[in-house]
Amino acid sequence: MISRPVSIVDIAEATGVSRSAVSRALNDQPGVNPAIRQQIKDAAARLGYIKDFRATALKTQHTRTVGVLVRASQLASYAPFITTVQQRLADQGYRLAITTQDDDEAAWQFLLGLRPEAVIVASSRIDEALIVGAAERLPILQTAPQAPPGVSAVGLGTRAAEALVRAVVRAGHDKVAVLTCPSSQTLTARAQALLAELGSRAVTVVEVPVADDAPNPDDVAAVLPQVTAVMAPSDELALACWQQVSAASRVVTGFGGDPRTQLMGITTVAFPVEEAGLWTANHLLERLAQPELAAQTVLFEGECVIGGDLQPTAEGTSKSQRRIGAW
Repeated sequence: MISRPVSIVDIAEATGVSRSAVSRALNDQPGVNPAIRQQIKDAAARLGYIKDFRATALKTQHTRTVGVLVRASQLASYAPFITTVQQRLADQGYRLAITTQDDDEAAWQFLLGLRPEAVIVASSRIDEALIVGAAERLPILQTAPQAPPGVSAVGLGTRAAEALVRAVVRAGHDKVAVLTCPSSQTLTARAQALLAELGSRAVTVVEVPVADDAPNPDDVAAVLPQVTAVMAPSDELALACWQQVSAASRVVTGFGGDPRTQLMGITTVAFPVEEAGLWTANHLLERLAQPELAAQTVLFEGECVIGGDLQPTAEGTSKSQRRIGAW
């Protein structure tokens, strides 16, 4: 039994072939008899050989790896986005290396330490200076409405905020709370769009700041007597307070198209996340093939999906209008 990492020297000794033959076989290079190649691979599997991609990167300057830094892996919108990116990149021989962030800088350094050829930053909490510095050496794409110079961006637009507000107002709500999240560039842009649309109508608006990715139940409880609807800049925030808001017979809306919103009857904005993922993968492949290409920013707009509480009834009014009349 070998107590240290297995090397090509161990495989060569086990199979009785040269180290160069082992290296060619394990890297699927020509010049090795097919039967010998299979014998080498069988020995590598039996001995527990693990390819050192770091050593390969130092030799070839290519890892065929794209790094992904995700703020929170549980966010539903990331799954179809990353899956689409992964499938498209795999078609071209690339793999994804995904990490989440507990410590922003440590996660960033860990990811870059894998020597990726490009990086997707699915977070707005990494220091901009770190991203700009890395973008001087490799393609960087950030999932945000905008990115610093030299960094590409793919974001979800805010045009559907108008339709979302229109649905709320049409249902009879003229006192509305908006959850705001100053720590997130994306959520701030959405909240500002909602506030702007509400401000253009005869609606009383109350802002509720949110920290740590979840609304404080006490803050929500304090505002519920003043409003009839709560609008969140993400489905995650809407779902987090849905039970509390519904128990008070108020309406909550989201932003993002999380499938769970349909089960809860939450009005939201659905985005073409898979389409955004395909654009992301294709754009990175183009920049990897042509390093001189400039960074780009693209926004994908969503569509308002009316949930049960804002759906018209047979009498032509919404369920929320009926409840408002009883208050």
